[in-house]
Order: sequence, then structure tokens, then C-alpha cells
Amino acid sequence: MNIKRKLDAAGLLLNPAAWILSLCLLPMWAGGQTNLSRAFSSPATNAQHNAPFAAIFDYAPPGMAFSAVVTSGTNIVPQANLSLAEDPTNLTVTLTPIPHQSGTVGVDVTGTLPDWTNTVPFQVFFLPCPPLVITPAFSSPATNSAPGATFEGLVAFSPTGTVFSLDITAGSSILQSFDVSPVNATNAQVTLEPKTNKSGWVSVDLTGANDCATNTVSFDVYFRTHSPVLGTLTNVTMLEDGTNVVSFTVSDADTVLNQLTLSAVSSNTTLIATSDMTFGGTGGSRTLTLRPKANENGAATIV
Repeated sequence: MNIKRKLDAAGLLLNPAAWILSLCLLPMWAGGQTNLSRAFSSPATNAQHNAPFAAIFDYAPPGMAFSAVVTSGTNIVPQANLSLAEDPTNLTVTLTPIPHQSGTVGVDVTGTLPDWTNTVPFQVFFLPCPPLVITPAFSSPATNSAPGATFEGLVAFSPTGTVFSLDITAGSSILQSFDVSPVNATNAQVTLEPKTNKSGWVSVDLTGANDCATNTVSFDVYFRTHSPVLGTLTNVTMLEDGTNVVSFTVSDADTVLNQLTLSAVSSNTTLIATSDMTFGGTGGSRTLTLRPKANENGAATIV
């Protein structure tokens, strides 16, 4: 009894029920445990263009009420594209951007208890559409490997998912067909097939496009000309101081035959010089008149 009175006098003896209640509440509120804090740095960045951003918050105690407001950048992430999800110790605020929008978005997250409120702001930069890069593995102007051969050129590109088209801006009359097709996720092949006996310059625009970017690369391809073809010539024997007319044929896949220019060179100009040889005929039928020098004989090779 004396001890109880002394405790009562000191004001230290409490009602047992209140004492138990105080001991139960003390660990929950003491030591700065009321908390709402970011588990990430601000400003933050989403992982890639069009990707949502998940903002993680730590909080205590359980039972906290939450709200979040988009304070800036609503043209990128409208309020309707913000969602909240929570477990006993973490809050996740998910921001989903409008497709192909980029820039900085500001958000205020508020945690509330009956006698406590805290607002934590943060910012997220949503990445823009990456540039579409197209890199031909060939130089321009390019050329086909031989007269009449199809041109094939490899083109590297990024990002993946690029769709290509070809536009022939010059020389379309030379081509039989043209195409661009994927080889793998980062390479495509351009194929240009010439018409039979066609040669000359072809200009091409190669355009790549994905859901947010386009790019055009221009290049030229020269399709090699076919060499003129002379008909078979046989050796000629003639008398000294005589004249001989050699007939032969000529053909050319690329040139009008009447526009062909012929020339001849002698290996023995003492016997017969260039001035001693004259071409005649038209089209594909031609002649070469040989007039060796007077009083000369021997052999000469005419090329």
C-alpha cells in the first residue's frame, strides 16, 4: 500500500488498460517510421520510346491512403494514363505515355493518415522516337558486276521493324524489275534487274519507315554497256599494188549501229598505214578497203 501511494504521488502509476494501449502504439509511430519516399532518382527516364514508367515508393505504416496528380506534361501522360497499385510496404505509380509523345512529365504523389500528410513530387522524361538510320554497304555511284548483270546491294538499318520502299527517280526504262527485301532484323537487300541489252544510269530513292520515323537514302547505279561485236574475219592474201575489200558484220546491244565508229590499226605501217584503210557500209554490214603502199609487199596484222 505504501508503494502504491508513493507511485500515485509521483504520477507514475497509470491505469493498466491505458498503459497497455500506450505500449502497443509506441513501436508503430515512434522512430520516424511514418514515411513516404521515392525508391528512384528524379528526374527519371523511361526505358525506351513509348515504354511506360513505373515509379516505386516506400511507405509506412500500412493503411496509408494515396493519391497522385499529373502536374505537368498532360499532353504526354494525361491523368487517365496514371494508375496506382500498392502492397503493404510499396506503392507503384505507373505512367503510360500517349504513343509517340515525348518530353518531361511532373507528378505529385500524396500519402495521407488521419493526422499526417506528405506529398512527394517527381519528374520523368519520356524518350523521343529514335532516329531511323539507313546505311548502304556500297558506295554511290555503284555499278553492276558485268554487262547485263543484276545489281544487288546490302543495306543496314536501325531500329528493327523498319519497312522499306523503292522509288526509281531516273532510268526506269533500263530496269526489268526492282525490289527491296529483308535479310534479317537489321539488314535488307536492294535488287535491280536490267532489261536485256539495256545499260546506263539508274537513280534510286530508298525509303525506310516505322511507326514514328522515316528516312530516305538516295543512290545511283550504272549498268555497264555491252561491247560492240565484230563478225568473224579471215586472213586475206592480195597482190602487190592491189586493192582488197573485206566485208564483215558488226553488232551492239546498246548502240544504234549507224552510230558506231570503227577504227583500224596496222602492225606494219611501211606496208599499209591507217590512211591506207577505209571503212564503208552502214548498219550491221560494213567493209574495210585495203590499199597497201606502192611497190611494197609483206605481212601486216590489222586490229
